[in-house]
Amino acid sequence: MTRNALTLAFLLFTHILLQSQTTPVLMGITTRGGNANTGTLFSLSPDGQDYKLRHHFDPVGPHALRAGLTLGSDGLLYGASLRGGSSESGSIFRLNPDQGSFEPLHYFAESDGSEPHSAPIEGADGKLYGTTAAGGNHSAGVIYRMEKNGSNFTVLHHFSGTDGAQPQGILHEASDGRLYGMTIRGGTHEDGTIYRIEKDGTGFVSLHAFLGFTEGRNPLGGLIEDQEGVLYGNLSAGGPGLAGTVFKIQKDGTGFELLKTFNFSTDDGNQPFGTLLLASDGKLYGTTFSGGLSYVGIIFRMDRTGENYEILHEFTAPEGRNPFAGNQLTEGSNGALFGTTNRGGTFENGAVYKINKNGADFAVIHHFSNEGKQPWSGVIAANGKIFGTTSLGGNSNGGIVFSIREDGTSFELLRDLSRTNEDGFAPSAALVRAQDGHYYGTTEAGGDFGFGTIFRLQPDGSSLETVYHFDGLSGGLPQSELLAGTDGLLYGTASQMGAFSNGTIYKFDPLAGDFTLLHTFSLVGEFGASPQAGLIEGSDGKLYGTARSGGSTGAGTVFRLNKNGTGMEAIYHFIATATTGNTPAFTLLEGDNGMLSGVTIFGGGATGQPSGTLFRLEKNGSNFSVLKNFDLNENGSPAGSLVSPGDGFLYGMTINGGDNLVGTIYRIAADGQTFETIHHLNVINGISPQGALLPDPAGEWLYGLAKSGGEFDQGVVFRLQTDGSQFEKIHDFEGVINYDGSSPNGGMVWVAQPSANHEKQPLTGLTVSPNPTNGPLHLSWSNAFPAGEKATLTVADATGKQLVKLKGNVRELDVLLSNRSQSWTPGIYFLRIETKQGFFSEKIIRQ
Repeated sequence: MTRNALTLAFLLFTHILLQSQTTPVLMGITTRGGNANTGTLFSLSPDGQDYKLRHHFDPVGPHALRAGLTLGSDGLLYGASLRGGSSESGSIFRLNPDQGSFEPLHYFAESDGSEPHSAPIEGADGKLYGTTAAGGNHSAGVIYRMEKNGSNFTVLHHFSGTDGAQPQGILHEASDGRLYGMTIRGGTHEDGTIYRIEKDGTGFVSLHAFLGFTEGRNPLGGLIEDQEGVLYGNLSAGGPGLAGTVFKIQKDGTGFELLKTFNFSTDDGNQPFGTLLLASDGKLYGTTFSGGLSYVGIIFRMDRTGENYEILHEFTAPEGRNPFAGNQLTEGSNGALFGTTNRGGTFENGAVYKINKNGADFAVIHHFSNEGKQPWSGVIAANGKIFGTTSLGGNSNGGIVFSIREDGTSFELLRDLSRTNEDGFAPSAALVRAQDGHYYGTTEAGGDFGFGTIFRLQPDGSSLETVYHFDGLSGGLPQSELLAGTDGLLYGTASQMGAFSNGTIYKFDPLAGDFTLLHTFSLVGEFGASPQAGLIEGSDGKLYGTARSGGSTGAGTVFRLNKNGTGMEAIYHFIATATTGNTPAFTLLEGDNGMLSGVTIFGGGATGQPSGTLFRLEKNGSNFSVLKNFDLNENGSPAGSLVSPGDGFLYGMTINGGDNLVGTIYRIAADGQTFETIHHLNVINGISPQGALLPDPAGEWLYGLAKSGGEFDQGVVFRLQTDGSQFEKIHDFEGVINYDGSSPNGGMVWVAQPSANHEKQPLTGLTVSPNPTNGPLHLSWSNAFPAGEKATLTVADATGKQLVKLKGNVRELDVLLSNRSQSWTPGIYFLRIETKQGFFSEKIIRQ
């Protein structure tokens, strides 16, 4: 956008405000914080007063439960999901088996691990320890530690491949206080390893690298220890019989010995996928995935010496088949063994079974139908009950957490996990006002496919509505603000996904709801890759943008294309080793002279520590020049796009550097001749500013966001006079503990303050009964009530903690509420239903 166009936009917006006799407010987003710690939409007045949380973004709920559960010393159940969270990399959660309250503790990102296949264990120190099969510094998995409340998450070790890769089995805390585990790949022979590590993350040692042909390979379960300190485990494949083995080994890595070799035959089991059980009789018990007469798995036992091996039971499909990975068997209070099968049973969705240790009295105590299906892991026993998970099934096919009494009665669905969310989460870009008067924004993740969404708000900033779900092929993880084109269409970039997994350019018609893919980036292509920045419409009507990588040297490009997607060309290629800078990550700005200005975040010609450049070039790519070389210690690295309020200067921010090494605000004359730092941020007033500054219509103040720092170290909103003479912090974010936002990002936009006419009104024609109740609740509605419209139902307990959040029409919510309310314990609950038209709320007394 040109400076004149920006000034015209300010004048137009001011005219709108005067015509409507309303007061302007600032609206922005936070990437974290809120009810689910996955972002919020907020507004506040120009002086920082009247702060309001407008919307809480929801995460993709945990789903794909391939891990079992751990019973903590606090009586709560702890588990892990393979998928879910802001980057769809999985989560750690806890659940109160008595009250049914569910709480996500940590959402994984690639940097700290992804795809946990096993539940965390509780160490003797009361902390949780676990592994992920992917993610981390080398994409080979990690070992992590965290408090039971989800705080102080720490990666203890990043697997590299040579020391093992893809740990899937549960950790074991041995009698020496160290943690022991196995990886399914990596090591000297790429067949997996045994490792140990101290609980503080020191002393990591690969104790043994499996040799697949002679010992077996690819352990999917964990290790167990006997009273003499010997470790035992299963290998799922390989070995002399090529179908897996059982082994033992000393804790120092010596004394490796095969106890059992499986063969592919119907005379024995094969492929032991799970963890062994050392039962109260001192014998080892386990299962195999296949083999036996029906070739769908067996249950076996043996002495710890490997002697007296015997098959206790051979599965058949009607009773359950193919017991899978995880903690396969558990011993109940009556001495019986309990486990799960992944498939088979009456509905072919798996089963829960029990068997005596002598092989007698095998019985299926639950056949899964659609309430949950395909349990991937085993179960645990506590207080006369069996607790477990399923990988699929439930209302959204995301899996469930269940319990059942040891006698097979009282099956209870403790938690139905959500696979997707409707409105997306983790927004990171500023909102934009389109010609239709609505405000539009994007979320990086969530939506129907987990790759992000486009959403819109009413002209007063209310009523969030998702208008597009990225499906991966159309792009994913949009990180930049949308461009409102002069043709009434919205244009944007998605930083990842697309046909070549390197991002896309698209346009969206707000009126018709039509999405059009304009360009798909390829890493080897000449146009660049991973467009993190947004687009601008040049004075020539073309679209201009930057790609943070790719191009002729892989250091990023400036590109242009027509609004119909034709004529794509890279007009400038950055060079990593040159003083041009590299990795342009923020949106360009067109000046009055028609030239484009922008910043890079790395490289440049600073004499100290180069950390980016401020550059300028013609729209045809010629006359490229560097106006400023940023130095890490002096100025820091650029943190957002440039802006121009029309006073002859360009303004921007750095994410670090400056007097306090936590960021600065700077300006440079439009002709590039004079650069000055006009403010140095500090811990109290904000750290690491994010997004673009926002001038006020009068051109007196610049408004901005700092991602962290402030009173609660959750970020701030600030304003600064354009000459740098006066700085004010106008809001401190408080974070998830107080259900406020945290980590504000992307910048802000001016919005007309909502009037009372837009406040939601109480809904009529809707009731909930019986109340008080000792049974299920039901919704009732009059014939005139729009029972088919979308609605959101939330339930909180007496402390205000949200227990349930469901989406659907009222007819669907009635069924879900009836099912859920049966398990509520006596007490007071607060129910609320919201639609576009209004809300319904009721205090429920459960007797």
